[in-house]
Amino acid sequence: MNTLYLVIFISLLGPLFGSLLGVLWRYSDTQIHHMLSFAAGVMVFVSVIELLPESSKKISTVLLVSGLLIGGLLMHVLNKLIPHYHHSPFGFESRMQKLKRLALFVFLGIFIHNIPEGIAIGIGAIPSYDFSILIALAIAVHDIPEAISVAAPLYYATGDRWKSFFLTFLTVIPTIAGFLLTYYFLNNMSALYLGLIISATAGIMLYISFWELLPEVFSVKAKRVRYSFSFLTGAVLVILLQGLL
Repeated sequence: MNTLYLVIFISLLGPLFGSLLGVLWRYSDTQIHHMLSFAAGVMVFVSVIELLPESSKKISTVLLVSGLLIGGLLMHVLNKLIPHYHHSPFGFESRMQKLKRLALFVFLGIFIHNIPEGIAIGIGAIPSYDFSILIALAIAVHDIPEAISVAAPLYYATGDRWKSFFLTFLTVIPTIAGFLLTYYFLNNMSALYLGLIISATAGIMLYISFWELLPEVFSVKAKRVRYSFSFLTGAVLVILLQGLL
């Protein structure tokens, strides 16, 4: 198999398996909250121990913070533009509507986060395809729990297995696009632009985690401790994967 196609194939595996696992059955309300908490843990620690350190190698602290703020501000504006139901005739947002919106936020966070992942694979392929394959394998393993955290809440909220699977699988698009664009056209991208992209991605993921996911998860007072363990599980998984891969 051509090495280029092998890299693309490996990149598809993580979202594919994660999407399938997420829609195999309907999860309970408690399980969905555990997954949302887990997703927040993954996104927070991907930002803190992967994205921000990588960004700091390329740009100054001032630019890094600027990128964080830009990402958070963009997400805040998008949050205001996404339809809410607080002004419905009943004066509140239904539980399923809220859950669907939260699942879409997780989808958006993972989708955007996969752009620098694809860039990383593309940069790795410039000196050696072997290095690029290693990066793609690490990212594929990392993408499985992320995809589950998107697919399961979507399926729970919509009841549409195949639509939820398809939407979640779409998170692979920025990985493939980032890889191909970087390898063929952006292999001379300056460290400044790359560092800003990475830090802005971290800002987006932190915003989604702290302003959307965790407030909803911890609104259930009786199970806050349990959901905290799910958050920590996501964090530990990121740390282990970074150490092992």
